[in-house]
Amino acid sequence: MLQKQWQDRLELGSKCQELFVDTKRVPEIEDLGIQMSGISTMLGSFCLERVNPNNHTLLYTIEGTGQVTTPYGTEIIEKQTLTTLPAGVPFNMTLNSQKWKLVWFNVNDTAHWRNLCEYQPLNQPNQQCQSMYHALSLIYHEPSQLLRAGCLSQLVHYLNESLKPLVTSSQGQHRLEVVFLHVEQRLQSAWSIEQLCTLAYYSAPHLHRLCQLQYGRSPMQQVIFLRMERAKYLLRHSDFSISHIAERVGYQEVSNFSKRFNKSVGQSPKQYRT
Repeated sequence: MLQKQWQDRLELGSKCQELFVDTKRVPEIEDLGIQMSGISTMLGSFCLERVNPNNHTLLYTIEGTGQVTTPYGTEIIEKQTLTTLPAGVPFNMTLNSQKWKLVWFNVNDTAHWRNLCEYQPLNQPNQQCQSMYHALSLIYHEPSQLLRAGCLSQLVHYLNESLKPLVTSSQGQHRLEVVFLHVEQRLQSAWSIEQLCTLAYYSAPHLHRLCQLQYGRSPMQQVIFLRMERAKYLLRHSDFSISHIAERVGYQEVSNFSKRFNKSVGQSPKQYRT
């Protein structure tokens, strides 16, 4: 986790341009669970930081690049990608090039949008960015609610298609199982979040969300869980010394192993063995 003091702030340079599609301009988006949306062209200086957003933020990048930092790391946002920032997760968003053009949505934290947004990868390729841009442009410039209806229907279709749940697929679950089977076979290794991401071919935020969904733990907490399960087995079924068991499950210092074991199990290794 990054050690960062988050704050709510917005820095918007004089060259930045924004078109807002909100409930005042297009009242019918409220029924769709969209708080606000817009088309932004960021030039010069720009920074948006949120401590505890009450909505999900979706960014469709059309041109240029941006940068997004969350508690799980920093990623460069390339063009033709969808970036998903779940409600309740702090973020910092800045320019990473001279120009960053994007379509964005703030959607309510309802069951529908939560199921679609919460466990998406932070950043993924998306071929519908231009379509989203054109659809939202038409909605912004069309004063007739009747004529906007078709564009809104198209827009919602694009949103739902972009956010098809990935984490409930058997493929995603299988990939996690393979990753942690690999970890379980090498518990003595000094595992890091970077190594786990490389094994899984996932970004750190996406791997974190997948593990929370499948195991109820973060990736590194799952590594610790597997280490403690192996340690308990060896304490019950072998006569290996505690220092030897500590090394076999990835702890070079017995004191560190004992502290972790006591925190996880509620007993010291010696007490557990007896």
